[in-house]
Amino acid sequence: QLRGLRLAQVWLIFVSSVLLFYLLFPFYAPAWLLVALPAVAAALHQGRWQTLATGLLSGLAVLGVYFLRLQGEFTSPQLWAQAVAHAAFIPVLSQFVHTLAQSALQMRDMRSRL
Repeated sequence: QLRGLRLAQVWLIFVSSVLLFYLLFPFYAPAWLLVALPAVAAALHQGRWQTLATGLLSGLAVLGVYFLRLQGEFTSPQLWAQAVAHAAFIPVLSQFVHTLAQSALQMRDMRSRL
């Protein structure tokens, strides 16, 4: 039951962060970092593959918001390169956080055995 609540929390964070990013995109450039939050939450509560899937989905959401917000405007290749870099950063960050969390759990378990 706790696992289901954690999964619901990750998806609630995902929906709210994508919505906030969509609304804040024209006004606050670092708003894309909000979309990294669900992947980080997944890294703490889910396995490696679920974390990777959440990170990839979050990265695709970043690209989707860029696409929706920039439709009809002249956009440079540099802007799309920046969008792709933002989208690629999220799964990498989530895997890094997942590895750190697993290392912390292993150290805790080793310390409790002593």
